[in-house]
Parts: sequence; C-alpha cells; structure tokens
Amino acid sequence: MYVVYCQNKPKSEYLVSEYETFFNVAEIKQKLGHKLTLADLLIKPVQRIMKYQLLLKDILKYTERAGEDTTMLQKALHVMHVVPKACDNMMHVGRLQGFDGKVTAQGKLLHQGTLLISDNPSPMQFKPKERRMFLFEQSIIIADCIQPKKDFATPNYIYKTHIMVNKLALEPDVPSEPLRFVLKNKDPSTNASDVVLQASSEDEKSQWITCIKQVLDSQMNFLKALQHPIAYQKGLSKD
Repeated sequence: MYVVYCQNKPKSEYLVSEYETFFNVAEIKQKLGHKLTLADLLIKPVQRIMKYQLLLKDILKYTERAGEDTTMLQKALHVMHVVPKACDNMMHVGRLQGFDGKVTAQGKLLHQGTLLISDNPSPMQFKPKERRMFLFEQSIIIADCIQPKKDFATPNYIYKTHIMVNKLALEPDVPSEPLRFVLKNKDPSTNASDVVLQASSEDEKSQWITCIKQVLDSQMNFLKALQHPIAYQKGLSKD
C-alpha cells in the first residue's frame, strides 16, 4: 500500500501545484479546522514510514529485555527496512516522463541512482552528463535529471534512451578509470553506441556491477531453461 502511494506521490504533487489556488483557500482551511496545507498532509504517510521502523526497534529492544519471543517483531522490522527503499525507488520512477511504453511492463525495479554518463566510448573524449539510471528486470532506462525550481523538491526525469537486458553486455572495468564501467547495446536494429558510466565511489560502482550481473545471470538462466528445458531441470535437481 505504501509503495503504491509513494509511486503516485509525484502525481498528487502535480495536482496540488496545478490547483494551488483552490487547495490553499483560507476559507476552506478555516472551515475544516486545518492548519496544515494539503501538500503538508500528503507528505505525512511518507514521513510515517521511517517512524514505523524506529517504533519497531524500540518494541523489539524491550521485548528482548522481557525475555519474550521476538520472531514476528524481527520479521516486521525486516519488512520496514525493505519498504522505505522500495517507496523511495517508486517515487523516483513516478517522476520519469517521456518513456514510450509502460514502466510497469519492465519488471521489478532492481536498482536506481544518479551517474555520470557519456555516449562516447573514447576515454579521451569522455564528456559526461548527470543522468538517472533505472535498472529493471527487462531493461535499463536512462533519463535526464531536471532539477526543480523550488528548494528541497525532488527532480523530475526525462527519458533519454534504454537498453533491453537481453541485448545488453557489461564491461565492468575501464583501464586506468576505477570508477567507470561500460554498457554495450548488442541490438543490431539500433545504432546506439556504447554507454560509459562513472560512479561517485567504488562502493557505488560495486553495487551497480553486482545488480547488473545478477539480472544478466537471471536472463541467461531463463534462456537456458527455454532452449534446453530437460538439461536445465536436471541441473537444478543436482543443486
């Protein structure tokens, strides 16, 4: 429920901004007894997500002290570690504009973040721009970051290009450039050049490489299962 709410948060922000005069009419606020604006109220569920995690930590601590069973509390706390990240991811996805297709058809969002990206593979001509990259099960979507005019607002993202995972090849290392890696588009129907990416740290690069390798491995296993189903099933039974 929270993830869906956060996914639609950019839409609600747009509607409140578009009809700001109506939503901020002093007479309506006074009649309803509201001191907060509608925008303030709409952000409350998002802020509440992190509070649940803190509350569960306290409950778990005191339950352990009391010597009570904490199995369900630990499971609940694990969920509340996962949900905030999923909510944050979906709020960013909800700000993606211009993609010609359904984002939901791209499968589960596995990783997303801001990287320096250049479409010129030559190290001497590396002229990067800040882009947002979304790694889904079926594709990688790259978008421009459009910074907001208002302070503390979240940027929007304008679609630039995408690479289907089944047409993707990864080069995890670039000579003399420890923070860079390369994505190659193997689709012969496009003239897309290689994409050179630069992370802000070795840890960030490692996260991206790990996630991309995992989705490529999953794609390879899927193809093996389709092409040689009997051999694939035998391999699973041995494991």
